[in-house]
Amino acid sequence: MKYLLPLLFVFLSIFTARSQGFGVSFGGASSKAFLFDLFYKKNLTRYYFGMSLQRNGQLGQSKSTQLSNYGRSVTGQGEYFQTFDFKYGRVFKERFVLIGEVSLGSDKTYTNYSDNRFSAGGYHLIRGSFFTAGIGVGGNYIVEDNIEIGVGYNTKRGVGLLLAFSF
Repeated sequence: MKYLLPLLFVFLSIFTARSQGFGVSFGGASSKAFLFDLFYKKNLTRYYFGMSLQRNGQLGQSKSTQLSNYGRSVTGQGEYFQTFDFKYGRVFKERFVLIGEVSLGSDKTYTNYSDNRFSAGGYHLIRGSFFTAGIGVGGNYIVEDNIEIGVGYNTKRGVGLLLAFSF
């Protein structure tokens, strides 16, 4: 719910910027990461700013410290990443966009704990956070002037698919 208001703001901002070359793209990757980008297109170039968040089994809310009244039954552990992505694309052959990208972010290790006071029946405690980076390349196919589908590979996320809309 806390992400709904910022997401609504982004959509409303994009709709008010229609016909000015702005757009949004959504996608997923083989590493169970969700992708989201805002982009600007001018003539044959594209500039993207986005983020990726991997959902890898972590429960409910993220906590950095464990209070004494929190549940202490361990239900699992693992790691996940979140990155900010910077991309540059160039149109060629009228229908194809070649994209290069750099991803900067953090790898986080976590432990899941059971506690029915939290949504999803528990929470996850962050045990460590480390800098991570990745690079990638991808391509979009321009289906219509304002719709693109794409595929790419990033060393952090793996293979990804996306759908882009421009306004």
